[in-house]
Amino acid sequence: MTINYTALLSLAEPVTGTESGTWGDDVNKGIKDYLDIAIAGTNTLSTDANVTLTSSQGASAGNNITSTTAQYMQLLFSGARTAARSVTVPASSKIYIVNNSTTGGYAVTVKTGTTTGVSIANGEKAVIAFDGADFVKVASSLASGLSGVLPVANGGT
Repeated sequence: MTINYTALLSLAEPVTGTESGTWGDDVNKGIKDYLDIAIAGTNTLSTDANVTLTSSQGASAGNNITSTTAQYMQLLFSGARTAARSVTVPASSKIYIVNNSTTGGYAVTVKTGTTTGVSIANGEKAVIAFDGADFVKVASSLASGLSGVLPVANGGT
């Protein structure tokens, strides 16, 4: 039995001529389950500690998706925090929706093992992406850097 895995999402790629009788399980547990979480899955992280997420790989024996699987689309931070925390993820071309819904007023930083990462403030929702060197914030629910008067026609008072 031979399975290769894709570079970005670690999707199973059964090698032609192998996996006789188990190919369906390989596809379901190594491709379908991962596409499901990569497109619409939420990983809820409620521990008051730093976390490391890694790329999991599924095969006919099981999908191996756990609370430390990095392929989820959304990272939802919940629960009480007693300090600023970080989550370390693989350095790969990936977009995350990050929701810091924790209590305690602390930020969460998403980073790779060797980078400074990007900080998501308490109460903030953000879209972040890996730019080849580090994670950067693409969009945020918090307005920042605004100054001046907003005209009434644009929603001001």
